[in-house]
Amino acid sequence: MLDIRRVREEDESLREALARRGGASDFAPILERDTRRRAVITELQTHRTRQKDLSRQIGDLKREGRGAEPLMAQVRGMGDRIASLEGQVREEAEAIRGMMLDIPNIPHPSVPDGRDEHSNREVRRWGSSRVFSFQARDHLALGESLGIIDLQRAAKIAGARFPLMMGAGAALERALLNFMLDLHTRRHGYYEVLPPFLVNAESATGTGQLPKFEADLFKTGEDELYLTPTAEVPLTNIHRDEILPERSLPVKFTAFTPCFRREAGSYGKETRGLIRQHQFGKVELVKFTSTETSYDELESLTADAEEVLQRLEIPYRVVALCAGDLGFSAAKTYDIEAWLPAKQGYLEISSCSNFEDFQARRIGVRYRTQDGQTNFAHTLNGSGLAIGRTIVAILENFQQEDGSVEIPMVLRPYMGGMETIAPARGPWATKGGGQPLVRVSEEVGKEPESKESSRDKEVSESKEASEGEKGRRRRGRGRRGRNRKGRGGHRGEGRQP
Repeated sequence: MLDIRRVREEDESLREALARRGGASDFAPILERDTRRRAVITELQTHRTRQKDLSRQIGDLKREGRGAEPLMAQVRGMGDRIASLEGQVREEAEAIRGMMLDIPNIPHPSVPDGRDEHSNREVRRWGSSRVFSFQARDHLALGESLGIIDLQRAAKIAGARFPLMMGAGAALERALLNFMLDLHTRRHGYYEVLPPFLVNAESATGTGQLPKFEADLFKTGEDELYLTPTAEVPLTNIHRDEILPERSLPVKFTAFTPCFRREAGSYGKETRGLIRQHQFGKVELVKFTSTETSYDELESLTADAEEVLQRLEIPYRVVALCAGDLGFSAAKTYDIEAWLPAKQGYLEISSCSNFEDFQARRIGVRYRTQDGQTNFAHTLNGSGLAIGRTIVAILENFQQEDGSVEIPMVLRPYMGGMETIAPARGPWATKGGGQPLVRVSEEVGKEPESKESSRDKEVSESKEASEGEKGRRRRGRGRRGRNRKGRGGHRGEGRQP
């Protein structure tokens, strides 16, 4: 939300800045309400001052033993008027806030001009686009042939555009979220949070989802709660209505949550497979910073998200969004886009944004400087990363000619040493054409014994041998104990030594 004083003092320049987003902004109704509110406040202050003066006079008269009933009647009449004026101030303030909530943030001067994604500016690339000697398949064709993505049965369970990850697909999702959280907490210094997956209207209003984008949210019935569209919402609201010491900044949170979106405005956009689902997992990064450091923190937050793709060895590029493509609350945004061989193009996999004090004004987050001054904090967030889209990128970039998919080296420890996802192996596999799940024979479904499983077997055998030896020693001590009891020993029979 913008500062009303800035709207009052910089009306024309703000309208020009917002015009860069591609829409007209009319502050006249807001300024009219603001003028009326300030006039009522002036009258209210006059009445309060007069009321205090009369109260002092009444006190003086009573101390002198004189009657003060006429003045007391005036004070009572003023009390009614003051209550009425206070109500008018609240009414005008609520009306102004309601209108201000619908105004987007001001683009930062460094944001390129443009109306849509075609005007976004490429900042850098990392990695070389993979070239295969065979025809690359897209992630859905791969996922279905591998038996790890089953959208037909997902539709049977919940409806269209919900995912159903099976076997190694589910394990890959779990491996990714654990890898990402480990990287962000252990290397990048974020504090891990497990937030509620439902949020109230005040929280969603604070980050900018409400009131403008309510149609994109899933809402519960009588509880008036919303399924979280992104962990940005609960994480940013952790410090709502708080004042943070400047020395604690930046505050850095990360969390994995399932995210739920209606994607009401997705008509005409790519929705194949896992790309634009109603439910998806995401690791989120959120920062609270001072006003002076927020743009440096945006660069580091973007680098933190990029490192995920670098360690996965997935080629990508970073683009700066133009003013017309910015999100409602953002002052500046970098999109990170992963290379997809089948598409021969890029797919957005993370958005990293600086909201400046836009969200902080809505939720009341401030910080106190060393000299005692309080300022609104700047908030930032980014995906680190979206799990489903990362799986899309892995399947397409690591596919093999035989239809299998190599697992990136960094994820193998998170998947029990698994190196490759091969087509539909047991104990359960999906038969094509939406047929029922069939039990694969034990011989066909049996996985080859890996080095990890061999090592586990050796550890198990060693443990069994050790337990056997301990048991023999206990029995020997037990016999000695009974002999000691016969000689006057104090230990009870059958008690563990």
